[in-house]
Amino acid sequence: MKQFLIREFKDDTGNVYVDVEQPRENECMTLVEAEDKEAEKEKAKRILSQHDRLQLRKLYRLQERLG
Repeated sequence: MKQFLIREFKDDTGNVYVDVEQPRENECMTLVEAEDKEAEKEKAKRILSQHDRLQLRKLYRLQERLG
């Protein structure tokens, strides 16, 4: 089944923006809930395999590029 990352946000004027992104064939997206970025990283390390950690790094880079 295909995965999609759907981001929705509002700007200061109240306009709502929706961004839909599909990962590449060799990518997988994982959603982890945590109190802060450091806690999220620790939680992710515990539940993901070595391969998945590499994919998570790609997701971090993508998030940084998207803001």
